Amino acid sequence: VMLIKNGFKNKDLMNVTIANFFFTIAGTVFWLITANIIKPAIYGELSYYFSLSLLLGYIATLGLHTTVSTYYPKERNPDLVGASLLVTVVTAGIFSIFTSIITTIYVSLLLIGTAIYVVSTYVLLGEQQYGLYSKAVVFARIIQIGSSILLYFVLDWPGVLLGFVLGYLSVGLFFINKIRLSNPFPILKSKIPFIKYAFIANALYMLNYHMDRIIIGSFFENAILGYYQLAIQAFRALAFIPVSIFQYLLPQKAAGSISKNVEFAGIVLAAILSAATIVLSPFVIPIVAPEYT
Repeated sequence: VMLIKNGFKNKDLMNVTIANFFFTIAGTVFWLITANIIKPAIYGELSYYFSLSLLLGYIATLGLHTTVSTYYPKERNPDLVGASLLVTVVTAGIFSIFTSIITTIYVSLLLIGTAIYVVSTYVLLGEQQYGLYSKAVVFARIIQIGSSILLYFVLDWPGVLLGFVLGYLSVGLFFINKIRLSNPFPILKSKIPFIKYAFIANALYMLNYHMDRIIIGSFFENAILGYYQLAIQAFRALAFIPVSIFQYLLPQKAAGSISKNVEFAGIVLAAILSAATIVLSPFVIPIVAPEYT
């Protein structure tokens, strides 16, 4: 208990955690509300498109978002930020060409928006601007949910995807001016070993997080994926705890300061919330989305 209380006293950690909590819970509530508006088949199709675009968007960063948040606290080199953003935009652009051919342009736009947003927010973490990071994350989510609901009634389900694009770009476009239009290789060359492992770690994490829905959406009816998407919302929501701790500790470790108490408190809190979710979810889902039970 004391460890958890000490974590609450850490202002920077709380900024990151509260932002990620809002981002995750607001997204979960949005998906629950959406489940009551659209049919399970469309719900499943949206889930498939979101998972595909978010997976490829993170992969398009090539692990450079983690690289920035690790090396910038030590080097304070703006060229590292510029080179990382440039490579990310180019890679995401290439990925988007292929996704627009096999899926829809909205998936491609969300892929690009995701990649730019991820690197941009990790730049803030690398700069240790945790308060600004918190505001950016909350602002992006508010824009996403508000515009998605409005655009749904105008464009149907593509409007939901477009709304999330607008949310990500509302933050990411503020960092475009940091791009350095020069050869990024000399800046990133010395960090290639770290970039390689960061890319693999992030890719495996995102595959674990999204691949289930991509597989289900590829081989089964969209309605089945819709039921599955709703069922896992509560458990996905708990991801904000380890993510927040990782995002906070990575630049802290790079700068030479670390707290074991924060790590342990996060593990304890995640275990408690996981147990509560397992107990309560069978009672909550029939109430919030009766059509899916």
